[in-house]
Amino acid sequence: EYGWSKIDYSNGYRKSDISGNFSEYEKIIGKELSGEQITETGKSILRKVRKKLGIDPQKHLLALKKLGWSYEDFELGYKEINPNSEALVKGELGREEKMVIDNLKHRTSIVSLLQ
Repeated sequence: EYGWSKIDYSNGYRKSDISGNFSEYEKIIGKELSGEQITETGKSILRKVRKKLGIDPQKHLLALKKLGWSYEDFELGYKEINPNSEALVKGELGREEKMVIDNLKHRTSIVSLLQ
């Protein structure tokens, strides 16, 4: 995935991906995604920044992954909650978060019944 070898995975990232432009992009995308969601305006800003800094799609995906975001989350505009997340298992979620998880589990069971 992402064109990495086993050695790349064990190193955590490719040294060629560490550049001034990539580091700058990581800072910018980190700020845009810090609220656990991104607006269409935010996505537009990031597209312009990627073009200006020469960040290719692979490096964009790498930056997302390093921040714990998937491509799908980014396209949705928010991070989907994983019902099996470590925080849920440890009981560290608040009441509202637990309600969202319960709703997600309920919708998932309905979808599986319809298939």
